Formats: sequence, C-alpha cells, structure tokens
Amino acid sequence: MNSLILHLPEIASMAVGVFTGSLLNGAAVKTALEVNNDLFLLVYGYDVLMSSLYLLLLISFAHRIASLL
Repeated sequence: MNSLILHLPEIASMAVGVFTGSLLNGAAVKTALEVNNDLFLLVYGYDVLMSSLYLLLLISFAHRIASLL
C-alpha cells in the first residue's frame, strides 16, 4: 500500500492521460515518466475492471433507477 502512495503522482498522471485521450496517451505518459510496467498494468487493470462494472450498472440498473425519479 505504501508503494502505491509513493507512486500516486505517476498513477494520477497516467489516469489523466487515458481519460483525456486514450490508452495510447496513458502509455506515452508512462514512457515519459519511466513508470514500472507492473504499476502500469495494475493501474489499467483496475481501470478496465471499474469501467466494466460501471457499464454493467448502466446497462442493467440505471433505467430502473431513472424510472423511479
């Protein structure tokens, strides 16, 4: 956990790169900051997982929640 806190600026920079552009921008930031490959894969693994869960939520439950409003 302490390792992730120490690398928080790199993680945030890669996240901004991918959210403003694409995975290619995130990879460019990774290369520019010389981030470890393991950290890169961990960050984008969690990004894919969280994005998939959010999409599943939207597809399955969001219309039911919206109809209640």
